[in-house]
Amino acid sequence: MSEYLEVTARTIGCFFLLYIGTRILGKQLISQMTNIHFIASISMGTIAANLTFNTPIKVVNFILAFVIIVMIALAGVTMSARSKEARKFFGGCPTPVIKDGQVLEENMINLHFTIDYVNQLLREKDIFNIEEVQDAIVEASGKLSVLKKPLYREVTKQDIKIAEAEQTNRPVELIVGGAVLEANLMQHNLSLLQLELDKQKLLLNEVDYAVIGSNGKVYILSNKDSKQ
Repeated sequence: MSEYLEVTARTIGCFFLLYIGTRILGKQLISQMTNIHFIASISMGTIAANLTFNTPIKVVNFILAFVIIVMIALAGVTMSARSKEARKFFGGCPTPVIKDGQVLEENMINLHFTIDYVNQLLREKDIFNIEEVQDAIVEASGKLSVLKKPLYREVTKQDIKIAEAEQTNRPVELIVGGAVLEANLMQHNLSLLQLELDKQKLLLNEVDYAVIGSNGKVYILSNKDSKQ
């Protein structure tokens, strides 16, 4: 096989190898890009790029290295889905930089963020005045989630029906991946969760995800729903 044909065959094989690896790791590799996804994507891309033109090295060596990287990343993703500690270790956790209108300077220092960079992220969300922000959280993916103060929020159809706009609370997660977030439960009314469990005839260990919405209602996703 000539060198040109070999490079062509390697490139085609590389494309399908990357496609298979991406499908195995799931859509989070593209959408969320947490620490483990970032490392996996760079490693997979580097190995695949070398596979296309580094002809002196055997193809099987590249494939072996590629498979090992995918398996390590898949193990990390699987552990993150089942353990809160593993989720923090592999993916990190959200960090608030503005809370109740106050800038949390210590958190910004830990993230190596400056106020100019935060303002830049806010401008990308069409917010040019930091005083409009009630809460801002840097997600594990590095993206900034923002909750405006009630005065600066866009009017919805529901707002038109009420006489006075009320400040809504952020949704609070109670159970994630089957793990109970005891700190959140202690800060909120546990009876709301129990009432919803009784209503749906579910046990606590049958719940995969539970959250108190901004309207104060509890929403539950059970293991049975996930399997279905």
